[in-house]
Amino acid sequence: MATFLQQVDVDSTTPSQQVSSALRNAGDSMLAAVDYHSNRFELSEQFDQNTGFNRSVSNLTRSYAVFLSAVATR
Repeated sequence: MATFLQQVDVDSTTPSQQVSSALRNAGDSMLAAVDYHSNRFELSEQFDQNTGFNRSVSNLTRSYAVFLSAVATR
């Protein structure tokens, strides 16, 4: 868990409300990146690690399901 939390600059001594906020902000940033890097809102299976743009099979149902689940949960 420590390695995961280091990605958002929190640790085991960080108050839970601050951890929650940091994770929510990271999730929002990821959703914004998907929105920005999608090809006219077409989601691909993978994104290029160097450019951030679509790289692989596009328009997979699973990609849309994951995105919609994340937005609905948010």
